[in-house]
Amino acid sequence: MAPDNVETLSLSDISTIPENIKKLKNLRQLTISRESSNGPRLKSLPAGIGDLKKLEWLTITGQELSTLPPEFKKLSSLKTLHLRENKFTEFPKEITSLKNLESLSFDWNRIKHIPAEVRKMKKLKSLMISNNELESLDNAELISKLEGIQAIDNRITHLPAKIYKLKKLNHLSIGNNQIKNLPEGFSRLSNLEGFYIADNKLESLPSDFGNLKSLKNLYIDNNQITKLPDSFKKLTALELLRMQSNQIPAIPYGDGFPNLRQFVISGNQFPVLTVARPSAAVRQDPSENSPEIFQMKKGEQIIILSRIQDAKENSRGFIWIMNSYGQLGFCYIDEI
Repeated sequence: MAPDNVETLSLSDISTIPENIKKLKNLRQLTISRESSNGPRLKSLPAGIGDLKKLEWLTITGQELSTLPPEFKKLSSLKTLHLRENKFTEFPKEITSLKNLESLSFDWNRIKHIPAEVRKMKKLKSLMISNNELESLDNAELISKLEGIQAIDNRITHLPAKIYKLKKLNHLSIGNNQIKNLPEGFSRLSNLEGFYIADNKLESLPSDFGNLKSLKNLYIDNNQITKLPDSFKKLTALELLRMQSNQIPAIPYGDGFPNLRQFVISGNQFPVLTVARPSAAVRQDPSENSPEIFQMKKGEQIIILSRIQDAKENSRGFIWIMNSYGQLGFCYIDEI
């Protein structure tokens, strides 16, 4: 096959790339991977790689790269770059010159910080930099078009003070780090739909956390949270909530969580009540017509998630509960 006809090339278990790779003028996708655990590893790239002007996708995984050649910045068509499982200790400055790059993966390297030069990456939407040695995500907020950040398993102690500048951010995964609190203004991330901050040292959520009106998936499990802010009840878009292994005693309840589909709460401080006599609970607000009912047996233990004042009957309050089958419902406390 003539070099001009090659658009896709996959290589594995190689130690060098020949300089004449630059002859593949129409190459659009290049993948270099590791197949054998004992096979050779690529330690450097040739200068000629910069002549691949039509290259849009480059994946180099499981190698021993620690630097990139200066010519790398000439890959002006590159949109997707995966450099997982290499030996980088610094974020290569050459990458910040890739003006059309949209997706960057640096998982499983040894990078310690993100340089300010990333502000030049005007089209970058996705940054994956898990399993590195980052102590912060400072400067990530300079990448104005970011929609997703994945930085799990690092050493991050705090988020950028101005992370709220990432107006398009809809997914943030920072689990298994050392974060104790969220910065002021975090709740201004109005497009955030998924937030994964499990396995940190988080002690509380901002008082205005409920302003994250787009939030659908929230993982705050395995932290040190002792109380949820009252604004939490405004998170009516929630579909998934995992909050196990904290010290939370109650969940603020306003208009409810009508879209909630998955709910994990074990390992908290919720009160437990033993049902004194056979009774029933409703799955929806008791004030609504034709509520769906489920039965509770005498001796069954139920978890009290929230105590709610009944606006229509001020003399009585009802409780939001979870039974032993994981069913959510409401009942008047004097009826169980």
